[in-house]
Parts: sequence; C-alpha cells; structure tokens
Amino acid sequence: MLACTPPAVVVETRSTAGVEPITTEQEPARPVPSQAEPACWATGDYQGKVLVAGKPSAVPSEFAVDHYGVGDTWVRVLPWDDDEILLAVGRGHPWWPWSQDEDLGGRLWRVSCDDPMQAAVVLEIPDAQLAWSVPDIDAQGKVTGFYFSMGAVQRYDFALGDWGPAAAAPRFEQCWMAEKPVTGRDYVVERLGPDQLLVYAGGPCGFEAEWLGAAQVLTLDREGKGTRRPYHRVAALAGTTTAAGRRLWLADGGQCSQAETMMTQASPGLWRSDDDGASWILVEIPALDGQAPAAVWAAGDKLLALGECCYNEAADFCRGGRLVASADGGASWTRISPRDQQSGDELGPIRSLGTDAALRTIEVEIEAYDQPLTMRSSDGGRSWKDVGLDEAYQATDAVAELQLGPWHFERGTEGLDRRPIDEPEQAPTRVWPQL
Repeated sequence: MLACTPPAVVVETRSTAGVEPITTEQEPARPVPSQAEPACWATGDYQGKVLVAGKPSAVPSEFAVDHYGVGDTWVRVLPWDDDEILLAVGRGHPWWPWSQDEDLGGRLWRVSCDDPMQAAVVLEIPDAQLAWSVPDIDAQGKVTGFYFSMGAVQRYDFALGDWGPAAAAPRFEQCWMAEKPVTGRDYVVERLGPDQLLVYAGGPCGFEAEWLGAAQVLTLDREGKGTRRPYHRVAALAGTTTAAGRRLWLADGGQCSQAETMMTQASPGLWRSDDDGASWILVEIPALDGQAPAAVWAAGDKLLALGECCYNEAADFCRGGRLVASADGGASWTRISPRDQQSGDELGPIRSLGTDAALRTIEVEIEAYDQPLTMRSSDGGRSWKDVGLDEAYQATDAVAELQLGPWHFERGTEGLDRRPIDEPEQAPTRVWPQL
C-alpha cells in the first residue's frame, strides 16, 4: 500500500580488523510502477459510474452531475503493472464555486483491469485533487512519481512514499476589487516534457470572486518556484488549394472552453500561411466578437470557423460558440449559427459540428434549455431546420494533422510541426508559433 511514511534510515558503518561491522535492517523497498503505460483505461459516465476496461468498477464517484445536469466526472489513470492501474476520480470543474466545499478528490485507487470490482484505496491526501495529475517520468522512461494539484503543484515520490511542493502557487496582481495580489491554484492537465507541465492556473479573481484563470506552461526548477508563460495551442488545421496557390489555416482557440475561464491567450482570428508555414498572417474575424476560433474547415475559398465558447458564470451558457462562414478566402465573414437567424433565446452555442467536404451540408448540435438540438443546413448555413433526436448525427472532428503539397503538418506538443512527406524519418521543424 502506498502511504506517507518517512524513508528508512541507513546507518553507515566501517569495518576494522577483528571487529564485526554494525548493520541495520532496512525497510523493504516500496513498490513502484513496473511500466510506463497503463495496462488499461478508465472513463466516467454521466451517471457517475467509473468504467475500467469497459466494465463497471468498485470505484465510487460523487461527481455525477453539476447544477445544469452536465456530467462532471473527471478520471485520471496512472500506470502500475501489467494487470492493475492507479486511478483517481474528481470533478471536471473543481474551480466552480459550488464544488469548492467538497474535497472528495484526494483518493488514489489501485484497480484490477481483469476484475475492476477488485479495487482498494492506496493513498489518501486531504484537500488534494489527485484526478488532476500526471506521471513524473525519468530519463530512463520509468515512472518515479506524479505531480498533482493541491493549491500549488505537488509531487508524490513512489520510492519515498511522501510528497511536497514542486512549484509556487500562481499569483494574480489585477483581480476584481482586490486590495492585494491573490494567491491562486494550479490544476495539472498534461506533461509537456521533462520538467514542463500544462496547468490551468486561476483563482477567485473575477466579478463576485468567481474563478478566473488561464492555461499556462509551468517549467519546474530546482528552487521550487517555477516559471510560467502562456500556452500555445493548435486547435485545428485546414489545408486547401485555391487560385492563389496552397493555403494553410490554423485555429488556436478553445483552451478557455476547457479551462472554463475568460482569460485566454488565443487569437481573434485564423492564422494563414501561403508559403507552407514559412510565414503567417492573422486574418481577424470581427463576426466572432473577439472570441478565438476553436475549429476551422476549408474547401477552396470557402471557410467555416467555429468560435470558442468561454465560461461566463452569470449566463446559463458559455459565451461564444458561434459559427461563421467566408466565401472569399477570409476577406469577409458572415454569422450563420441558427441562433443568429432565429428570434428568441432558446438556442445556445454550438457544441459540435459535422459537414461534407464541400461545406454545403452542415449539421450542428446546439445547447438548449431542455436538451441538445440537432439542426441541419443544406445551403451552407443560410437556412436551418430541426432534424430531431432520432436521426443519426456524426460530428466532424477538427483536423490535427494533414498533408499539403510536399509537406506533412501535425500538431506538436505545443505548436505546429512540419516535415517532408518523402522523408518521414526526418526530424520535424516547428513552424508555428514563430516566437
């Protein structure tokens, strides 16, 4: 069992002639993960059940639904051995005000992949959010511990069975009505590389002290302070050939949707390259009212862009989620969301979108008061009709990699990478952002 106990004390001795050395008996070595990849995966559903390898598990979840009836279970899997995983369950939005008084995410379970009903709590840290964690991997590829969220980022060491702060908590200087800087919290999202973490950093900074934060890259250091910078996210790509030649489009929005925050470093438009990523220009989209595009689709000079939807506590829906279209390669844009064409406020933001290659037939799933609605346009978004819940709906995933001309483009850890198609072994070159 993993536990927080001090490591064994080793007393060094020295042998002399005719004298037996003094020895001390060490505690058995603590168990550590035997592999770097999980033996199976786990998910949480809208009813609060935790499924391991697709089967019900003994792990409970108190995070089934939020105040609007949306599933809020967040599951994190860490590797252990070839039959078991470590698993933590928490809130998908632990920064929401109504979830701050419930600290139920500090348990780490060891669960069998073959029989998920065999599960046991192996670690419990009060006030921690263990579901917001990532493994710490050494230079040999072994998992030695994990970083987790408890205000400031903490690190648990498997060999020592102990934990401590890995970086200082974020500080915010210009919070609403604050007389002094506010100390915030970090939520660990992803390991970007050695000593680099993607975190959602925020605090009670907004109107009426609601959560306000941003996605940041936290670089750990020996002093335990850490340095921070904005996170550059490639949300979607689109490539097309027009009379002007090859064009590559890039959207970098959407992070505020995931972090549930209005503070986003994304761009108020699409990035366009006419020279295969050698240079970029920002094509602003006034029709999105400053929101960044989170997805883009292209067919010749025709473009669709879906704006990010950023959380606003004062509203029932996040702000944004608008669909806009261009027929002239981005020179002008038109709002084509169903809610921009119909009276009343019963239609919310677009949650997902499906389209054909010509961008003429478009289906969208829309937030609504009673239940999501599916609507279809057969004329590129000029008119819409409700197709009902019984008809099949297939979303079109935003593209994260594509081939254009002689190049292969793909989303890297933090940016866009390019390499020649005919030289797949060549190391990729970072072409965006150009810092």
